[in-house]
Amino acid sequence: MKKIIAIIFCFIFVTSFSSASTEYILKKKTKSSASKNKVEKKKDGYAKLFKEKKKLTSCKTNDVGLFLYEDKLYMELPLSNMGREFLISSVISSSSSLLLNGKNANQPLCVVIDKIDTLAVLKAPRGIYAVDTGERDLQNGVEGSHSEPIIAVFPIKAWNADSTKFVFDVTSFFKSSDKRIFDVTNEPYGDGLSISSVSVKSENEFFEDIVAYDKCVCVNKTFSGELTLRMMLGEISDKPFCQFNLQTLITLLPESANMMKPREANGNVGTGYVRFEDFRNIADVKKGYYVTRRRYQKGDDITFYVDTIMSESWRNAVAKAAEGWNDAFEHQNLGRPIKLLPYLADSTFNSGDPLKNIISFANNMEQSVTTRNIIDPRTGEILSSRIRIPRNLVNDVRRNGITKMAEVDERYRTYYIPDDLLCEILQARVLTAFGRSLGLSTNLSGSAAYSPEQLRSPEFTQKYGITASVMDGMIYNYLAMPGDKERGVVLTFNKPGICDEFVLKYLYTPVYNEDIATLKSWVLEHAGDARFNYGKKTLSLASDPYAQENDLGNNPVEAFETLFHHLKYAANHCAEWFDRDHLPTDFTVFFPEFIALEIINQIRPMSMYIGGISNNNWIPECCTPTSIPVPKSIQRNVLISMLKNFGDLSWMDKCDDILKLHAITNGVDGWSDRNRLAVSVYLFNRLSRMSLSVDHSKDPYTPSDFLNDVEDYCFASVKKGRSLTDKEHWAISTYISLLIQNSTELKTISDDKKKKSESLVDSNIISAFSMINNVGVEPVSELEYYHAHDLSALIYQKLKDARHLLTKARKHAIGDYEKGKIDYLIMLTERVLK
Repeated sequence: MKKIIAIIFCFIFVTSFSSASTEYILKKKTKSSASKNKVEKKKDGYAKLFKEKKKLTSCKTNDVGLFLYEDKLYMELPLSNMGREFLISSVISSSSSLLLNGKNANQPLCVVIDKIDTLAVLKAPRGIYAVDTGERDLQNGVEGSHSEPIIAVFPIKAWNADSTKFVFDVTSFFKSSDKRIFDVTNEPYGDGLSISSVSVKSENEFFEDIVAYDKCVCVNKTFSGELTLRMMLGEISDKPFCQFNLQTLITLLPESANMMKPREANGNVGTGYVRFEDFRNIADVKKGYYVTRRRYQKGDDITFYVDTIMSESWRNAVAKAAEGWNDAFEHQNLGRPIKLLPYLADSTFNSGDPLKNIISFANNMEQSVTTRNIIDPRTGEILSSRIRIPRNLVNDVRRNGITKMAEVDERYRTYYIPDDLLCEILQARVLTAFGRSLGLSTNLSGSAAYSPEQLRSPEFTQKYGITASVMDGMIYNYLAMPGDKERGVVLTFNKPGICDEFVLKYLYTPVYNEDIATLKSWVLEHAGDARFNYGKKTLSLASDPYAQENDLGNNPVEAFETLFHHLKYAANHCAEWFDRDHLPTDFTVFFPEFIALEIINQIRPMSMYIGGISNNNWIPECCTPTSIPVPKSIQRNVLISMLKNFGDLSWMDKCDDILKLHAITNGVDGWSDRNRLAVSVYLFNRLSRMSLSVDHSKDPYTPSDFLNDVEDYCFASVKKGRSLTDKEHWAISTYISLLIQNSTELKTISDDKKKKSESLVDSNIISAFSMINNVGVEPVSELEYYHAHDLSALIYQKLKDARHLLTKARKHAIGDYEKGKIDYLIMLTERVLK
């Protein structure tokens, strides 16, 4: 019995001990786990860094996060995204100056974010380059030489609990004074003004909030700054103070395996572009270009969300523009991709998302529809577009439409532009905007493709429109005349042009392995056809007059004189259309200036024909590119038409109706004379820029021909044996002064005698043969091998001729006052001739 009791006791003891041990071990394990948890919690540095949760704001996507804490901005990145490329782009979301609302505020910046030890590092990405796939050694060499330079370094401030993410302080990088984030230099600021610089007031700068969208995060800042403005003659003293709200987008770009396949651009096709270095021919390393385009295949949708605050009629105009591009896609067998949806009431939709395609109603002072694309700089992929339609669009119609079109279309003969007309103009403007959102670029040759006869034909304009490319921006068919509208002539473009459809083909038609030969073959199919010309901005030393703003048709003289006809009509009838007592003062005061500015806007496009060169980019690479000088007859006719029309603006001076509307400087008396001087200066600037055209022509229009024609105009009365008119006195005085200014030697003599130096002509005439041979994508920015002719002997002879003609004019002068004016002109010539 004792033995049994002893066994039971032992069992209980062992069991109790075992239980106690187990309990002790469990307690010890629990305590150890708690201790371990505490250690792990300590590893979560976020809690330590962001101690007061009430002060913390955060936003995240799967790729990147932001924290805003005590006026500091932190970025969070997962380790899995180290070495990846991010895009940083800024836009002015709102401003105290409505002129700046919606403007891009930086050149989108591509950065690589990486980690080195305890540092987060921002690096510039490797250069984009192309190497033949078979050249492995060359590819390795290029990769090795294209390192990623460091542009900013930030200490890592904290890790998350499982050490998969970390944060670093980027407050200093997102300073508004950093031009990588905010730079509006050269942005227009009202008529004739642009921004020279912005002095940001750092004491007024603060982070407003941070926001996460589907694929990106955004930083919203508020700050103020003092604007320095400039006009043509230099900076102005007035420095307006401006408040800005800046939205800066941070988005992760696709990895190389998921990037859109890039397509090479062609200098004859009007597309946007991104640059790369082309190493495929090691003996001719050069700059290459990829087009900008959507990631699109037939059957995909390109969806735009349309602001519902716009009226139904305006939304219908936008829809018509979209369908115009869908028709163009369909003509190329590419489907109908553009879909429009209204802003969604759904809480997941946010119109501020920078990576959504948005068509918004803009509360700013703009008068034109604007487009902002966000583009992957590595491939040219358009990630999103934002089209802004201004509330002041009607002012653009009043400014441009009334002066050009009122004679042809009675709907323009009022301050209160009817909605149906406004919708036609809106449709045209949005057509251009959609084009930009699809990857097309400005094409200044589009409006010069058709003849005046074609632009007055109902059948032709209904089939082809009024321009070969809506990317030209000339939306008014001012070659139309009264009665053309009733016959069915199209007055504004309402669908993409034939050139636009070809650009769509180039951008979006599938090409096996992006074969360059196939793309080039498409381009060469249209060689020599003016409808498919791509016009870029050119330099004045080698101007292409068929690639300009403010022109229409391929006959410059007829277009110029037709426009003048319309302007005279508007000047003579405007008082019938506008009741000054019931209209805003800013319109009644400035409407006459609209007419004047329209006149001035014709000076450059017309004068570019004098000494102009039509650039021929349609030559295959195996041949030498050529340039075609503007024919002698056209140059002469342009000069004579300009002298005749600009020389007689008396229809403005004599029009009482304009004076009743206040007009320029409270009256147009003398405006004609002042403007004639501006015209003369611009024309004489062409004199020193005629060499290229002369050198390339078998029958050139020479500087001697130019000066003979000007002389015939200025001295017309003298050569007919009559006394000089007041206008001829003014013209001769300007003629003599500009002759002297165009000769370095004579100008030096004149300056010595006048004891002052003054120049109207740019003497830095440098070379230009590469411009002629240019078949690149970018606008020309430099010239080579330009042979500038010495005009000194010719100008000296023309001054002697002028003195001789003035001596003859003195014999026909009536009265001493008339003779005194001629004596003064003779003195001007003799001062440099003796």
